[in-house]
Amino acid sequence: MSTSMAVHDGTRRTLVAVLGGVSQRGPWRLGSRLRILAVLGGAELDLRHATLGDENPRITVLALLGGVTLIAPADMAVEFSGASLLGGRSDDRAAVTPASSTVVHVRAFTVLGGVSVEDHASGEMQRRRIELGDDALTIRLSGLASFGALARELRVPYAGIRGVSTGTELPAAWTPRVGLSVPFSNVRYGRFRRDGGWDFLAVEDPARTIALDVEPISVSGRPVRRIVVDAPDAAELAAEIERRVAAAAAG
Repeated sequence: MSTSMAVHDGTRRTLVAVLGGVSQRGPWRLGSRLRILAVLGGAELDLRHATLGDENPRITVLALLGGVTLIAPADMAVEFSGASLLGGRSDDRAAVTPASSTVVHVRAFTVLGGVSVEDHASGEMQRRRIELGDDALTIRLSGLASFGALARELRVPYAGIRGVSTGTELPAAWTPRVGLSVPFSNVRYGRFRRDGGWDFLAVEDPARTIALDVEPISVSGRPVRRIVVDAPDAAELAAEIERRVAAAAAG
């Protein structure tokens, strides 16, 4: 379920995302106060085309096992306050060059969730990006994925990969874990216990996953032996990873 509603004659709004998501894009008006509640869900607000009703608007976020992404231009200043438990707040824009007196204040209170500021919408860039280097692949996480998984980057040497497969079955939502698992959905972020060990997952679409069986590597201080990530071109990417793994084994 997800809902969005406006209160107090347009100067204040409340967005609610429960077991779902809320997205605000295109031309819209940001009043002086905006409140966002995300519980087992997420919200994405694109501020690039928003009309600001106040030079210093305030966004208050309460996120419980959920996350909020703000898409903001480089010349918009964003200031954080609040508190987080097993979550966080971050400004992930490539460049920040505030050019006006406008400051967006974000007061965030999060539990196993977080708030990120980015310069692209989810449809413009993958939240889980797999980069293939000469001797290793790197998985970069941003937005809700990074907060839920409690990790932002994983580097996996080709020499340490023992197997590559696609279309992996996901663990149940109630599986012992350190991270985020949304009931009644395929969202799995973080470390999941399996057969006496730990797997690392950053998955929303199980039909397009790449699974890497690896020599144990440390993720957030714990060894994992399997990494599962989804990607729109999973089959092609898996084939290329297999080729590089074989080349690494051949020396």
